[in-house]
Amino acid sequence: IKNVIIILKALNTTVNITEKIKLEIEKTKLDIERVKLNIKKKKVITEKKKIIIKKIKLNIENIKLTVQQKILRLVNNYYKN
Repeated sequence: IKNVIIILKALNTTVNITEKIKLEIEKTKLDIERVKLNIKKKKVITEKKKIIIKKIKLNIENIKLTVQQKILRLVNNYYKN
């Protein structure tokens, strides 16, 4: 019976070590996934910034066009009169 108890204790310890190793591996995998998600998040933020810059450029172009139209109207009205 003592041999059985010793074997059970040994098996229990071995299983616990194995489980700890598995948990460490899972933890490492989760850490890697977090890093990947952070990289993706940074890429998305960069893309958003690029889109915002493009919108600003478009707004500037629209303003330029509006000013040009007003100038053309003024010139056109001047020559009509």
